[in-house]
Amino acid sequence: MTRTAPTHNQTLHVALKARRATSSERDEIAARVRMSNDAQWDDLISRPIIALVGTRACTGSAAHMARTLTCQLARHEVTLMCDSGIGTSQAIMEAALQQETPTICCLPSGLANIYPRANAHICSQLITYGGAHLSLREDHEPPVRSAFLDLKTFMARTASILIVIEAASRTSAVFAGLQARIYGTPLGAVQWPTDSVMAAGSNRLLQEGAHVITTADDILGLLP
Repeated sequence: MTRTAPTHNQTLHVALKARRATSSERDEIAARVRMSNDAQWDDLISRPIIALVGTRACTGSAAHMARTLTCQLARHEVTLMCDSGIGTSQAIMEAALQQETPTICCLPSGLANIYPRANAHICSQLITYGGAHLSLREDHEPPVRSAFLDLKTFMARTASILIVIEAASRTSAVFAGLQARIYGTPLGAVQWPTDSVMAAGSNRLLQEGAHVITTADDILGLLP
């Protein structure tokens, strides 16, 4: 099904409830959101939010798994959350568009400066299907190194569940998993061969207690 993009979008200032906060952190996290005038932010966050993360330089198998899990989750009353990157996130967004699944796309840049530019079109299409762009930065701000980690912390703190699809060691996706563990967010990861360098980080999360994910049913079983 092809749908033309809405003529007008709305930009909102919202606050998402954090799952847990330290003594120096707020219980709510402020963000900027852009979505269609026909969509309702409260509808998006009234459902369980499932964050799917992975690496930019993902394997073909991981991209396939990202699409498969997204399509399976689309059959349930959930909201997906991913970042705007290439690789794993691009596979998630493509599948979400195919299934017309409401998705919150988190940007490391401002709402008026989608990063990476190569994904600007696909990110914009998500709004057409009831999704939203979300940013922690001012509208025209470019991404900086710290913004990527801030975004992963945000996803770990506000999602109902966080799933690491594939991640090498010392990647922002592994960082997201570690943050989920710190904040008490249910954490899952897809298991790959133990000799896979591309999955060394996500396999380590599994060794340290993350739940093994093979299908969407495994993810839904982690819902509080």
